[in-house]
Amino acid sequence: LFAFLAVLTYYYNKKKEQPYWSLSYIDDSTALIPENGWRLNQGISAADTLQWRRKGKSLLSPSEGYSYIVLKREYSRDLQIEFDIRPSGRNLANAGFFLYGNCPDSGYKFHLFHEPDALCGISYPGGNFIFTDYDPVLFITSDIYHVYIECRGNDITYKINGLTMAGIRDFFRPAGENHKNIGFFVNNSGCDFSNLRIHTFTQPVYRDPCVVADGFARSGDFAGAIREYKEILPELSNTPLTGNIMLNIAACRIRLEQYDDANKIMETPYLSSSEKGFIPDKRLFFKGVIYNKQNKYAESDSMFVMLFRQSPSSTLCKAAAAIMIEKAVKSIRQGDSTGVTATMDALAHNYFGFTRSCGRAYLAMIEYYIEKGDMEKTEACCEIAIKFYKSDIEIFLLARAALSRVYLATGKKTQAIDLLNQCIAAYVPLEGAWNAWMTLAEIYEFDSNFSDAFTIYNKIYSDAPKHLVSPWIARIRMGEITDRVTSEENPEKIFNDVINSSHQFILPRQIAQFYRGNISMEEFETWWKYMYPGSKKYLYYFAKNALIKGHSVQAYFYLKEFKQSLAPDTWNALRVNKMLSQLNNN
Repeated sequence: LFAFLAVLTYYYNKKKEQPYWSLSYIDDSTALIPENGWRLNQGISAADTLQWRRKGKSLLSPSEGYSYIVLKREYSRDLQIEFDIRPSGRNLANAGFFLYGNCPDSGYKFHLFHEPDALCGISYPGGNFIFTDYDPVLFITSDIYHVYIECRGNDITYKINGLTMAGIRDFFRPAGENHKNIGFFVNNSGCDFSNLRIHTFTQPVYRDPCVVADGFARSGDFAGAIREYKEILPELSNTPLTGNIMLNIAACRIRLEQYDDANKIMETPYLSSSEKGFIPDKRLFFKGVIYNKQNKYAESDSMFVMLFRQSPSSTLCKAAAAIMIEKAVKSIRQGDSTGVTATMDALAHNYFGFTRSCGRAYLAMIEYYIEKGDMEKTEACCEIAIKFYKSDIEIFLLARAALSRVYLATGKKTQAIDLLNQCIAAYVPLEGAWNAWMTLAEIYEFDSNFSDAFTIYNKIYSDAPKHLVSPWIARIRMGEITDRVTSEENPEKIFNDVINSSHQFILPRQIAQFYRGNISMEEFETWWKYMYPGSKKYLYYFAKNALIKGHSVQAYFYLKEFKQSLAPDTWNALRVNKMLSQLNNN
């Protein structure tokens, strides 16, 4: 008996030393909001359409406007979150979950079907770029989606219905008073959230010498963490923990924007003498982070490139690549391309992980140069993307399709068609291939060969997977030109198909509703400016709607105004000029 009790005690003590996930919260109450631990965002309208409400054990979001709701519990530890989401109307788009923030923008955002491409992925706190890892062909739409999120240490994983959508790494997780909440957000999409479960990660009960200091850092008290780390450092000198503690102090200095002090720590003999392993890698990473925060982007890129070359398999590389992508995309969206090409080229030449997100960021830069009408720079960027991202067939095809638009803009029509045919010949059901089909149809439409254009649009609609946006845009195009071809279908039926079919794409549904007269011009323009700030493409749809209704004079003036917003040397500008010429001749 004594031996049995001894073994049982030993087993129990060893069990206590193992970390484990423990259930922290279940949202299964039917109590009204906000009584049941939920807080609406400040300043929310009192209108019924902008209120969250209960239905059974579900949280129902408003179907109009931007809104979010915050759970009145605070978390700074590692978390596992699970919940179910389904549309409460036709649309499930621009919705999601945020973590470690008092509002969506201050925390990590986990997006579901972010417009216009219905992307699912993660964006960093304060960032707009959505990091994704999944193959859209493998992600099948359903009536309900089960979301799983895990944040453990520096790694964050996001899954939907068992498929990994994205995984990111962040060595500077947000911390402090404004980074302890979680919640849901929606943007013009009514959703039903249910079965929310939260697990926290419980650490072993044995005493870690850094446990107090780590706790201060995790809660955002970085000055307190530094004091604790300094207090225990003499006791642990010349042990394997010494380097880690010194780097932890440097990280806290960076958090406090004390960059000179952080650099001094990293130049100490103990850290600077290390030639291999995690310490020299982290020194390079921290130096890159400091330069990035000081807006010294060339120096930051240089540090990260050294890291990529020195330790290509290091866990730090993914975090460094994310910082470079975030910086480049932010610059593009602010209209400042200074250094962006150098940053993206450095990534393409030196980092061969994170392919989907790196490739998508490179495509964002290509689209920026296309919109600016800089065809020479666009062509050079397309060639680099085609060379370095060929392992991701989706990025590879989209880059080639973009290059075809460069050829079309510069009068190389034959080369463009050859390139598009090569994309089509890949026989893969990806957005890039259907994008090539779409551009080919646009060429036929440009040449007034509406019969062949209609045939291709119909092929895209019939053959492309319906969980991609291409078939629904193609269906819209069919309705726009159906009066110019011999077809048994009419525009009303075509647009009704887009409106009433089960899909998650708001853009084609909204266009179809506008064409059918379900929403007014003013409503469509307001929605467009809200969803796509700075874009005047709504004028193009005004013109198309006028043509459908036989009002060619109105269409002419809408197109003329739209043309002023386009760079002259682009494929889109050529298409608009051709339409204006045809209307002028009529």
